[in-house]
Amino acid sequence: MMRDMASGARKRAFFCDDGGFSTLGMALALLITISLVLTSAQVYRLYSLSAETQNVADACALAAENQVATFYTAAQICDAVVLSLTLTSVAASGAGLVALCVPGAQEVGSKLIEVGEKVIRARDSFADQAAQGLSAIQEILPFLAAAQAMGVARANSHGEHANYLAVAVLLPQQGYEVTPGADFADEVMEYIGGQEEGIKENARKAEEAARKANESKERAFQADCGAAPGYCMQERADSLAGLSPGDNPLYHSVDTWSFGVALRRAQAYYPARLAQEHPGSPSVDDQANSALRARFYAYACSEISHGYVNEDASGAFDAYFPHLPANTDEMRETRLYTEQVYPVSQDGQGRLHMHAWSGCPCLAREESVGASSIQVMEACAYETCPVCRFHASSMGNVAAASTSTSNGFEHYYRIVEEESRTYREARQEYAQNADEVREPVQTALNGLGEMIMDMENKRISASPPGKYGVVAFVVDGSSVSADALMPNGFVGGGGSLGPRAALSAATLAREEDSGDQSVISSLFDGWVERMEGPLAGVLPQMASAWSHCLHAYARGYDELGQGVEALLGALPLVSASGLGQWASGALDDVLTEVGLHPADMAALKPVLVNSWQVANEDGSAFASRLLGAKEIVAQMPASAANPLDAAVQLSASYAEERIDGLDDTVQIASFDIGDDSIPVSITLPPAWRDGALESVGEARDALRSLPGVSGGSPPWE
Repeated sequence: MMRDMASGARKRAFFCDDGGFSTLGMALALLITISLVLTSAQVYRLYSLSAETQNVADACALAAENQVATFYTAAQICDAVVLSLTLTSVAASGAGLVALCVPGAQEVGSKLIEVGEKVIRARDSFADQAAQGLSAIQEILPFLAAAQAMGVARANSHGEHANYLAVAVLLPQQGYEVTPGADFADEVMEYIGGQEEGIKENARKAEEAARKANESKERAFQADCGAAPGYCMQERADSLAGLSPGDNPLYHSVDTWSFGVALRRAQAYYPARLAQEHPGSPSVDDQANSALRARFYAYACSEISHGYVNEDASGAFDAYFPHLPANTDEMRETRLYTEQVYPVSQDGQGRLHMHAWSGCPCLAREESVGASSIQVMEACAYETCPVCRFHASSMGNVAAASTSTSNGFEHYYRIVEEESRTYREARQEYAQNADEVREPVQTALNGLGEMIMDMENKRISASPPGKYGVVAFVVDGSSVSADALMPNGFVGGGGSLGPRAALSAATLAREEDSGDQSVISSLFDGWVERMEGPLAGVLPQMASAWSHCLHAYARGYDELGQGVEALLGALPLVSASGLGQWASGALDDVLTEVGLHPADMAALKPVLVNSWQVANEDGSAFASRLLGAKEIVAQMPASAANPLDAAVQLSASYAEERIDGLDDTVQIASFDIGDDSIPVSITLPPAWRDGALESVGEARDALRSLPGVSGGSPPWE
């Protein structure tokens, strides 16, 4: 009994008993827990290594598609140049046409038109070269994308744990050639050049006629009321006839005055003078002169009532101011000479006398034989009445005194009458020459407007490889030992993580425009600064106009309008003819009607998407096989034909064909000197083709070596 107790005590001495407890089950639980934790950590590490392959594939896809985004930016810059050159030509040519309408600005106008023609030629040359260059870059864009993807893959390779290879395929695999269309800008410029001299000559004639008309109107205005309170029709009508302000208005500016004012004043003046006429004294001379004046006033009332002035907003003018006789000879041309209203008497000797009025004392002493005219009196050699002494000059002198002296109403009426004829003739001459200016100028301006509407044909529009996106295959060919990941005694060693592969895709998405901070806007500012000196040689405001036309790409009509205003503001458009202001308004109307909307300035950036979205946009054999592989590869037995293997083979073969088919030089553009054409080319490094083919081959072999791709055992799960 004692021996058993001693033996039990020796066994218990192996354990440390400090008040806790420990059993075999508890120890096993702890060991299992630690093993599970470490196993989970190992699994996490394995998955992390696999996930890194996907991350690298994503980076390769983004890098490859970024080459396409860069190409689009280049195309957008070229498009901006083409559009801005078109608008600059329109602005310069339009301002030049406006300047041709003003004789004082015609020299500048010819220079602006010349600039417009040169800019169009420069635009056409640039558009052709840009199209050639962009088309050439499209040819190497798949290689650039593949090389960029391969570069990213190699940059992420590090030691034994990662050795990445990548193949990137742009979809679509080929782009459309960039070809600028044709417009009729040359026809418009040719028309403007053909009409230039005619416009200038007719504008000079119109200006001369307008100046003549304005000077004539100014003289008529001064004669009617402009000279008040000095002698003029208004002052004479007030002093001699006492007309009311309503019938005798006073105008202070020729701009508000018209010939109709003078005519209405005369039509009110003569009835008033007729109503007020009376002899100044009982003498025979005063009574005779009063009677003759009354007859003249009655005649004037009748004649002037037929006068008219027609003038409309378009400037058409027609007027008739009846001519009032100013002397005997002119009187003989009127009915005052032929009307039979003068009493005739016969003395005792049979001699005939004509009298100024029926109250002549001589008429009472002699036998009345009726009435006759002054014409008959002169033809029949009547004797002059010894009392009233009436003869032809008696009637002729009635208006002569007030016409030939500066204190007579008729003196100023005669000036207005004569100036109305001068003004009408000048306006007719002006209208004829102005029409000869307006018609070709309006036609040319309409042509410039159609140039803007038609410039879509001349724009640079690109549809490059990769516009749908890119598909990137990435493989990590390294094998990683499980012992190297997390060595410990709880997880069995000896295994390894084999090669890993990933598929990724990217496409382009719009990045909202950042306004004036965009790359294109910055380029615009630099171009304007460099060209400010040469452009200022034509007109100081030409650089500002070009700046506005450049920014019109992003801001639309407002900038174009400001560019045109910058040019027009430097021109002396105010002239007698008003054709400069008319042409300026016509140009503004054309540009407003055409309208110009801002271009889409949003930059394109690569974003990750499901490869199905990219492949589904393209109808190529590669895209079809890739879609098929994605649909059935998960359910396909290992022994069956593998579409994924076909997709890898096809993508690699396509890349090899594209690389092998490229020349060692790529021509971007060319320019002509005389009969020789000088190309501008990019020479690629001599070893680039071999290196590129080797990289593609390595990536294909690595991808096909993966389990489950070319028909081997299924991948590790």
